[in-house]
Parts: sequence; structure tokens; C-alpha cells
Amino acid sequence: MRENMSTFFVEIYPRPCKIAFLINPHDCPSLLLDSIIEFNTRTWGGRYNPIIPVSKGEINESYWDLLKFSDPDIIYCYLGLKRYLIERIDKEISPYYLIDHKLFGATSSDHYKYNVTLRGQIHSKNLYPHFNDIFKQIDPISKPKLLIYNGSKRGKYYSSILRNFGVINDVSLENRIPEKIETVKIDQNHRINEILKTIAKFRALVTPIQLAEVNSYYYEPEYNSDNDNFLIIVGNSIWDWIYCWNRSIALPYHRRKDISQLCIPYSFFDLTNFKSSLKEFLSHRFWPSGTSPGVVDFVSCEIEHSKLDSIARTILDRSNFRHRTREIDTKEFPSFIVYPKRLDFIETKKRLQLSSKHALLPATKPIIFDKLSADSTWMVDLKIEYRPEKFMYTNKNYWWRLPKFSGITKQFYKNKRGRITNEGMISIETQESVQNLEMNIPQDSDVLIPLVTGYKTLFFSNDLRNKYYKEIRIKTVKKQIRFSDKGVYARGVMKLFTNIFYLHSFVENRFWRTVIQNLCHIGPDKEDKFLKPIINRIKKIDKSTW
Repeated sequence: MRENMSTFFVEIYPRPCKIAFLINPHDCPSLLLDSIIEFNTRTWGGRYNPIIPVSKGEINESYWDLLKFSDPDIIYCYLGLKRYLIERIDKEISPYYLIDHKLFGATSSDHYKYNVTLRGQIHSKNLYPHFNDIFKQIDPISKPKLLIYNGSKRGKYYSSILRNFGVINDVSLENRIPEKIETVKIDQNHRINEILKTIAKFRALVTPIQLAEVNSYYYEPEYNSDNDNFLIIVGNSIWDWIYCWNRSIALPYHRRKDISQLCIPYSFFDLTNFKSSLKEFLSHRFWPSGTSPGVVDFVSCEIEHSKLDSIARTILDRSNFRHRTREIDTKEFPSFIVYPKRLDFIETKKRLQLSSKHALLPATKPIIFDKLSADSTWMVDLKIEYRPEKFMYTNKNYWWRLPKFSGITKQFYKNKRGRITNEGMISIETQESVQNLEMNIPQDSDVLIPLVTGYKTLFFSNDLRNKYYKEIRIKTVKKQIRFSDKGVYARGVMKLFTNIFYLHSFVENRFWRTVIQNLCHIGPDKEDKFLKPIINRIKKIDKSTW
């Protein structure tokens, strides 16, 4: 038996804010894609922010599955959305912010025109104080080194470098790398084959994309052997780059931490020494799992199979790798199944025992950060034990698992932005300047009322769902929820029992049902009186229409 029925547990998981970007693949300038990836590679956890194509107003089902799996807190749109898509996003994803980039206006400069306007995301430079400790396991002999792009100009291969490895530019003072971190520099004058050789040369080299991945506690997909291979996407179309960027999300955790795919424009294979440099890169950066030879997949949305096969044979000739080649459809995305639970990083979890339904919880900060700016923002997932006084045994814990409905979080946290995650957990946005989160455990009926009335509340006035909600409120009569007389009677009977389990056991017993019927003066005559109209109605139904 449980010793103290008045206490309950809360588990707190700090994590990065998850953002999904929606773009129109038929109208996506190179600078737009670069702006998204620049934002993601300098943001903690940004490596797993998906880029979702919306083609002709539709999201293909394979990419819709990716969006649901990613479970974003914010959806950032670079295109207008149809009403039905806004409704579906609200119903199945329920982000706490659905934002349109156009609302912020465009600048005259192309360089800043597509910049992501979100503020407060934790910059990956906050990982610098612990850089050597975080990456010391890469190579026990060599000290970890950070790859940086040195120079204020965008060279010929800048976009390819950015999209495959990320870019940290230390020209500005605020991005200056601390002296205790060793760096490897590349610039706009380096050719792409020289860059591949440089990355292959240093075993303990950390790219900006790898830095953005560190301790981001992302969902783990179910293992798929196809996603354990190295992938080379040949092409330079927007579909090839989207496929490449999103592919890391479907990888097992041990592959996510390293470089496991490259997207290479077809024209690169005609460059002098490029193929030999790529072969050297693969031999130094791809380590197969187990004892079987490694497999390198060559795929493309625009290059035919015969050309892919020729490239693969040339590059992997006299190597220890096998290859597979195939053309991929623009609607295709690597199949994956979400693992039953997230990766449980014990060191990040904080477990508290509370004795009151009203409590101040510490705004737990991710342990890898020492000091952040006052507006630095992250999310806190809360796993809250569900009313232990209703369950008598200690070998089973029941937790609040809530539906994805905006407004429910306000029942627990009145003045905080938040949402419900894929796991039914409450997730709250918090900042460095916030010391405590004021939590209130509501009654079950208070949680059900928003669901029954359908009344939703949003946190931002410029949320794309606001117009849709206003139309619904104008057309819908405000509902008042109360218990009927029968509901009051039923609730009174239920309170006679400790919990629903004992109530069910009582009602299930035939002897006690008979006793209750006798107390209520229910006999055969009354039963016939109630059943007769029902039987007559059934007899009048034309069976031929069944």
C-alpha cells in the first residue's frame, strides 16, 4: 500500500524549442533556404527543426508524418496556408504559435529579406564553455576542434558548405571563438575538394551542425537498417536539399551525432580531384555498424539511375564499401516509426515530490549551460502524476496524459505559453529571467470543459489561427456547462467508493445489482413499461433496408 496518499511526483525535462519551417518548393530562392539553415545551425537543437514542403497548398502524407513526429512547438511559414490546412495543423499538431514570415515585412536587402524573425532562441555559442568536455569522447588522443568559416564574403561553395556542415563565422566580435577551443578554418577561397579533405583529415573535427545537435533530447525513431547507411544525394534541386536536411531526423541516435549524409550538386563530380576527395572523406568519416561492409546509398530526385550508378562505381572502386542507387520521388521521405518513448537522459531530468496541488516549480535550466541572456527561451516538459489518492497500489504510476488542445495548458499554468506534446505531457515555455513556474492541478471537470465547449485560446494576436477562431466564435452560441440532475445523482453515488475500480466491481456483481433494483422498486412490471416502446419501434423498422 502507498504510505502517503497526499503527495505526488512531477518530473521536469528541459529541452530546446522545436520549430518547423513550411516553404513552397516551387518558389524557394536559394537565399531563403540558406536563411533557414543558418538559423538552425546556430541554434541549440536546430539540427532537428524540419523543413516541410507545401506543394500546391498540400503537405504530402510522408512529410505530414514527419511533421507529426517532430511535434513542433512553433510552425514558421514562408507561404500562405489554406484554411483547411490551418485547421488540420491546429487539430493534429497544435503548436503554441503558428506564424507567417510575411507579417514582419520584407527588407530591401536580399541578405536579410528571409531572415527568421524569432527571438530568444538559445545560440549554440552558449555551448563553448563546455565544448572540450562535450566532444572529448570523439577521439581519446586528439583534442576536439571546431570547423569555422573565416571571411566576410560568401564564396562559390558557401551554400553547399552551409547546408552540409553549417557555418560559424568568427569575423564579428560576438561570435569570436574562445582561445581554449582549437579551430580549423576554411574560407571562400577553398575549393570543395580541399574542404572535404580538410574535414576528413581531422578525426576529432566538430562541424557547426553537430554543435547544434548536442544534448537536444529529441525523439528516437524505431531502428531501420536502411537509415544506418551513409547517404549521398546527388543533385542541386530544392527537393534534394530538403531530403538531405530532414534525413537526420529519421536516423538512429548513434548516427545523428556524426555526418551521415551529403548533398552534392551533379556538376561537382566533374571537378578535378573531387571524386578522390569524396572517397577519402567517406573512408575517414563513415564507420559502419558491426562487422559487415558499410553501405553507401546514392539517391537523387533529378539524376537518372544509370548516371548515379556510374558515379557510385567510380567513387567506391577498390574501397571497403558497397553501394546502392535509386531515384527518389519528390513526395518520398525515409520511412520511420517513432520509438515508444523519448531518449531518457537521466542527467537532465529533475524529479520532485509535491504535497500541494498549488506549487512553485523551479524553471529548470538545461545543465549544459552556465549563463544565458535574460531573453533566452527553452521549453520544459512536465510529467505529472495523476491523483495518487485514487490508486491504492505502488507498483503502478498513473500520469496525466492530455489531448492536443490549445487552452488546456492554461488550466495548469495560467500565464504561461505552452502546449501538449505527442506524449500527452504539458510543455511550458520559460526564460532565463523566470525563476519559478506556478503550477495548479485542476479538477478533471475543469480540463474537460474546454474540450466539450470547443473554446480555444491563443497566445499571440498575430497567430494564423486567430482569424479562423474569431469566425467560429461569431457563429457559435456560447455554451454553458453544468451537471444534469442525473449527473449529480451519479456523481454522488461514485463518491461512495474510493475509486472507479471498486465502483465497477460493485456494479458488475449481480447480487448487488439486484439489491439496488429492489431499493429503487424496479421490478418486471417497470422493466416492461420501459422496454415496450423500444421494442415497438424496432418492430416497425423495415429490415430490408438494413
